[in-house]
Amino acid sequence: MATGRTDTGRPLFVAFTIRRRQRYSLIRPVSARYMHREEMGK
Repeated sequence: MATGRTDTGRPLFVAFTIRRRQRYSLIRPVSARYMHREEMGK
């Protein structure tokens, strides 16, 4: 999971999985959404 901000400053939450292969890793997004104001303080 990761949190961050968009280019315009909106808070963002992203859930993803990491699949490991022999020589590399794949990042597969599961969910991405804007965070609500109530979630920012937690």
